Amino acid sequence: TMCALREPSTELGSATRKRHMALLFGYQGTGFFGLQSQRAEGTPDQPTVSDVLRQALLRSGAILETNLATLTRTKWSIASRTDKGVHAARAAVSLKMETVDAQLEPLAVEADCLSTAAAQRVQLTAEAIATINSYLPAEVRLFGGSNVRKSFDARECASSRTYEYLLPRAALCGMPIHQFDAVLRQFEGSHKVHNFCSGLRKKHGEWEHGGEAWPLALDPRRSQSQAYRSVVRCGVRRTLTIAGHDYLVLQISGISFMLHQIRHMVGTALAIAHGLVPPDVLPLALRSPLEINISPLAPATGLLLDQVEWFNVGKVEHEVQFCPPAHAAAEAFKEQVLYPHIHSQFIAEDSAGLFIEHMREQMDESRHYTPMDYERLRRVNAGLFGSAGGRQADGRQEEGEGRHGEEAPAARREDSGAPDADTAGVSEEADGVVAGDVPRPSRTPKKDLPGGLLVQICVHFGLRPGRRSCGMLQELREGFTQGDVEPNQPYEYYMQLLEQAHGAPPARPADEISLREGLGERLLI
Repeated sequence: TMCALREPSTELGSATRKRHMALLFGYQGTGFFGLQSQRAEGTPDQPTVSDVLRQALLRSGAILETNLATLTRTKWSIASRTDKGVHAARAAVSLKMETVDAQLEPLAVEADCLSTAAAQRVQLTAEAIATINSYLPAEVRLFGGSNVRKSFDARECASSRTYEYLLPRAALCGMPIHQFDAVLRQFEGSHKVHNFCSGLRKKHGEWEHGGEAWPLALDPRRSQSQAYRSVVRCGVRRTLTIAGHDYLVLQISGISFMLHQIRHMVGTALAIAHGLVPPDVLPLALRSPLEINISPLAPATGLLLDQVEWFNVGKVEHEVQFCPPAHAAAEAFKEQVLYPHIHSQFIAEDSAGLFIEHMREQMDESRHYTPMDYERLRRVNAGLFGSAGGRQADGRQEEGEGRHGEEAPAARREDSGAPDADTAGVSEEADGVVAGDVPRPSRTPKKDLPGGLLVQICVHFGLRPGRRSCGMLQELREGFTQGDVEPNQPYEYYMQLLEQAHGAPPARPADEISLREGLGERLLI
């Protein structure tokens, strides 16, 4: 019989101690109403993953009953939210947890992953993990736990979040994998995402130019930094066959994401694959404050949270790590439980087929945009960013530099408003809030390295915020200080310098898949 985590000190010879811990867990989201608890005491008729996890911690003695109902008493913080029906291989929560020394052991990770101080941290033993799992349903599994600093917050301190989307290959409508990857790749970098999420767009009248108009979703007279999000990887990671059905595993990594953002991104790529949206409209929608409806919401069925990381950019160190066995258990859970379950859901519900049918119906020219509408969109958008100026529907004339509440496009690269290099790896908030990944850009250009370099380094070299990407950024800073690196240059200039020192970036997985399947050299859209 398994004993509870918190036992009388007379039995274990050690007093209980409240430690700040981070727990790594996975879950099959079908049947749950999302991850985050709606109320601290839980909602029986709408159970969430957090509800059952907190109850398991309560029953195991890891949370006292007196501390259960108020989340702040245990400093409960979920690293990333997921919607109803979405799954996770490596979700995480930080909390103040009741422990005894017998349930802990030295944290076993690679020596260069943690700082000297962090190397003294401890982790839950396999027996302690098994005890908590004995109180959890089979759909929810705990993989590991390690202690963290007292002020650590799993949500606020997350440096990146990585999702996967399992997509039936047949959904591409014959588009080659490398072309589909090229569409997804356009989401990489720092962009406005109001056209690809829920909760950011508001009515701001229309932008008028040359006698034509188009609705505005963001106010061009105010800062739009709240609409930016930074995506460092978006593409096809690998192929997968389950019970004779072929799938693509899409990987999307970013600093933080807005509500439904990933599903809208996947839906947009599929709309382009099916010829329902002109490919050139996607980069336009990522840059413009106009309201551009080209992003149908892909089914939640295929989405899963794969990993969260906590890299402190200022200290250049990982704040929390879990041991290799914990990650191996999470990976096995994903491969053996989540992937087959997602496949069964796609087959049982025909969610991919129904989505495509609905998408085609809703985006038909008679109900959506016509080719003439897209031409008008291009002209109005060109006027919005061009030198001729234009006006908002209230009649206020908008001319010259800074008319969008930011620097004029010529002063920065196309993705103006990209994160400052010093803060790009620190997430302000995630999943459904509007704080934005980035601070408001300065109106006064300085002789300095451009903002957003860390994100661009991650995009270019296929990295996430970490030791290697921050090391590259530091090299550029040192070169700038010594006069060897020029300020205020296009991003390509800095990437070329880094390639000279570190070599070319690795090939994208989609390119390797194409070569293996005999598709030849990559074709660009």
